[in-house]
Amino acid sequence: MRLARVELEQFRLYPRMVVDVPPAGLRIVGPNASGKSSLLEAVMMLATLRSTRASSDRDAIRWGSGEDYGLPPFARIVGRVEDDDGQTTIEVSLEADPATPGLKKRVVVDGQPRRVVEAVGILTAVSFSPEDVGLAAGSPANRRRYLDIVLSQTDRRYLFALTRYGRILSQRNGLLRSLGKERAAPNAASTVAQLAFWDRELVEVGVCLVARRAILVRRLDALASERFRGLSRGTLGLTYLNSVTSTALDHLGDGAKVGDLEQVLARDWTEVLGASRAEDIRRGVTTVGPQRDDLAMEVDGHPVGQFGSRGQQRLVVVATKLGEATAIREITGQPPVMLLDDVFSELDERHVGHLIAGVGELGCQLL
Repeated sequence: MRLARVELEQFRLYPRMVVDVPPAGLRIVGPNASGKSSLLEAVMMLATLRSTRASSDRDAIRWGSGEDYGLPPFARIVGRVEDDDGQTTIEVSLEADPATPGLKKRVVVDGQPRRVVEAVGILTAVSFSPEDVGLAAGSPANRRRYLDIVLSQTDRRYLFALTRYGRILSQRNGLLRSLGKERAAPNAASTVAQLAFWDRELVEVGVCLVARRAILVRRLDALASERFRGLSRGTLGLTYLNSVTSTALDHLGDGAKVGDLEQVLARDWTEVLGASRAEDIRRGVTTVGPQRDDLAMEVDGHPVGQFGSRGQQRLVVVATKLGEATAIREITGQPPVMLLDDVFSELDERHVGHLIAGVGELGCQLL
């Protein structure tokens, strides 16, 4: 897979720009604040259909956009993607309402409007910047978001489930807060009955997320640990930490089937929800589920975020990103586009060579 062309209009600091991308990729050079990272952000947005740098896609719209034409602020990204199956054009348009925080997003694929969940993953990409050391040293939310980005590009069912799970979780948490204000007894028949519907919905959709995350992490563990051996001493281990205590993930072998995992997870999670009902009502939030899970990253059994040096954390992320690119190629049959944002300044010559060799070995287009 490769990106053949990218067009930007009113995106970040670009009024308009068109770049034809060679098959091998591009080396982008320029002074600080000249738009190098913004170009890579736009490419990643074509893959995930959301900004991976900003908390809101609205922030990607160029300041003052639309003023010259008397239009609301807007931005537009167009990418032409080529792979073994042919050519696809993806267009992402953003339009902001100046009077509200609202944002309209429109996605068009080959001239036809598409929902976001139908267009994510047409282009697959792996992004790596110095800030990604937060994957090893940052909060669990960083690592959950990382897994969501990888899986959303490779598994459309996962993205559907992730979107639906967020809505269900919001509804259940709202009910928990109401029950807390009413001082409802956790085991009262009326309380159990009110929560039963949302509990079933939460489990039905949530097991889809947990099972797929666990299988991906097991794959990443094997791939990243192999890459790490070429970068540093020690043994890298990646483990999915599930907030729902379940036997489903204890013996996750190569032949593990998603359906079998989901069945055991559903049984165990239903029991845990019942046991945590009082605490959930007291706190007004759902205390177990994929929104509370984590990805453990350890070297020789020690958490790298707690005990690793900054350099070791960086090498763990390099190995993980190379493992991610390999996993995407194995799953989709196409190598992803690799986006490296100023990472060479953070690595010595030997490790730069290892990273470039790994990207070349995978056949990734490199920007």
